[in-house]
Amino acid sequence: MKKILFIGVIFLLYSISIFSQSKKKWEKTQSLNSISVYQDFINKYPVGKYTEEAKRNLANLNDLEEKRLAKEKEDAERKNAEKQQKIKLAQEKIKNLKVGMTMKEVITFLSFDEYINPYKFGYLFTGMGLFGAYTGNAVMDGYYLDFKNGEAINWHIVENEVDSKQFHGEYDNGMTIGTWSVSGDSVNTEMKAK
Repeated sequence: MKKILFIGVIFLLYSISIFSQSKKKWEKTQSLNSISVYQDFINKYPVGKYTEEAKRNLANLNDLEEKRLAKEKEDAERKNAEKQQKIKLAQEKIKNLKVGMTMKEVITFLSFDEYINPYKFGYLFTGMGLFGAYTGNAVMDGYYLDFKNGEAINWHIVENEVDSKQFHGEYDNGMTIGTWSVSGDSVNTEMKAK
């Protein structure tokens, strides 16, 4: 009888210890509240006081994750469709550029006056000769243009830069050579005498 009582006490102490560990693990699991942590808890305690609640919480988190991934996919598809539409519009618009257009005419034609404003960045335009003998290239929001003696001579679309709001180029105005870029209200230039 003593042996049975001893085994019963050992079993009771073991059960209390397991329950205590299970409770501490459950509290930690709830505080972390992630799919992997709930899955680990269920694997460690497949039958227990908190197992069913852990399964419900895991199912809820899996549902939320599926919805998040579906929204991410939908957003990416929408952004891609918008990008493709902008590329298509840019390709249509570039067909109407004319050889011989000046940089100023190109900027106005492509509706980039708000980004590359000669009143805001007058010194840049003067130094580069944009309204005169600009020879070089310009990338303006996905349009890549070559200029010679102030006139557009060649152009194409750089699809991955369409709608990037990036404006930059390299030039030779006869006296200096350099690079330029416009971002928001700031202008960066590097130039050196020929």
